[in-house]
Amino acid sequence: MKKIKETTIDELAIMIQKGFESMDNKFSKKFEGIDKKFEGIDKKFEGIDKKFESIDKKFEGIDKKFEGIDKKFEVVHEELKKINIKLDVLERGQEDLKLRQDNVPYRFELKEQEETLDDHDKRIRFLERKVLLTN
Repeated sequence: MKKIKETTIDELAIMIQKGFESMDNKFSKKFEGIDKKFEGIDKKFEGIDKKFESIDKKFEGIDKKFEGIDKKFEVVHEELKKINIKLDVLERGQEDLKLRQDNVPYRFELKEQEETLDDHDKRIRFLERKVLLTN
C-alpha cells in the first residue's frame, strides 16, 4: 500500500497560491496579446478619426464656398428684381409711346380739319363783308 502524505494547511495554501499565480500568468499572457490587438485596433481608429477630420475640414471649405455662392445668387436675384422693375417701366413707356403714336394721325387730321375750318371761316367772313358792303 501506498503511503498517503498528509498535507498541512500551510502547504495547501502554498499550492493554491502557486495555482493562482500560474493561472494569473497564463491569463496575463493571453490578455497581453489581446491588449496588443486592441492597441492595433485603437491606432486604426485614430487613423480613421484623422481621415474623418480631414474630410470634415474639406466639407467645411465646400460649405463656405456654397455660402459665397448663395450670397452671389442673392445679389444676382436682387439685380434681376431691379432689372424687372426697369423692364416694366420701359414696357409701360413703350405702351404710352404706342398710344401716342396711334394718336399722331388723328392729330394731323384734326390739324388739317382745323386749318380747313379756319380757311372756311375766313371765306365766310370775306363773303359776309362783301355782302354787307354790297347791301
